[in-house]
Amino acid sequence: MTDTVVRTRGLTRVYGEGPTAVEALRGIDLDIAGGTFVVLLGPSGSGKTTLLNLIGGIDRPTAGEVRVDGVDVGAARGAELARYRRHGVGFVFQFFNLVPTLTALENVELIAALAGAGTPEALAALDDVGIADLADRFPGQLSGGQQQRVAIARALAKSAPLILGDEPTGALDRANGAAVLALLRAACDEAGRVVLVVSHDPDVARVADRVLHLVDGRIVDDVTNPAPLGAAEVVAALTAGEEVTA
Repeated sequence: MTDTVVRTRGLTRVYGEGPTAVEALRGIDLDIAGGTFVVLLGPSGSGKTTLLNLIGGIDRPTAGEVRVDGVDVGAARGAELARYRRHGVGFVFQFFNLVPTLTALENVELIAALAGAGTPEALAALDDVGIADLADRFPGQLSGGQQQRVAIARALAKSAPLILGDEPTGALDRANGAAVLALLRAACDEAGRVVLVVSHDPDVARVADRVLHLVDGRIVDDVTNPAPLGAAEVVAALTAGEEVTA
């Protein structure tokens, strides 16, 4: 059996105090094994992004435990938390978050360097996402789909066991969104990473091994997909004659 990479117990996040307090997460218990693609579905305000932020070490839990690859993320402070963010997790955001004055390669090198990697790893990551030939272009010279590929390359260059995606296809058209999902599926299958994606799009569930439905801060359904789409199948299956331009 593949080892558990992500583990939470009683994970709770409350914002504010007293009668105005908001319970964003209410006692989440979750185990995710390596090599698993998981999608979090649910309406706005259901706690999806809060859960992602707690697992990524961006926010801290009010109560409960979150561990990633043996690191107690909720309790980590200072250098230990910084080390986790550098080496333990890669992030892919909806709006790319690229540095506009750096080339595609330099954007990837910047994150790779924080994790102790260098130019060879950055170039290999750009090659993995199919845009090594665009390494010298600035973000403003790239399409939305190409910019998101750079963002994924940044996550891959770290060789982290976990990739977190917060609506990674939300700013893309359907065809380019499918291409990004194919890359994330490949990262999961080929390197045994956990890929955990927040989405409002039920189509994303066709790519995932597990689909978690969140409502009011609780997991109300945990469904195993018996036949998730493979990386080579995603684009054809999720598009209907739309051209993938990047």
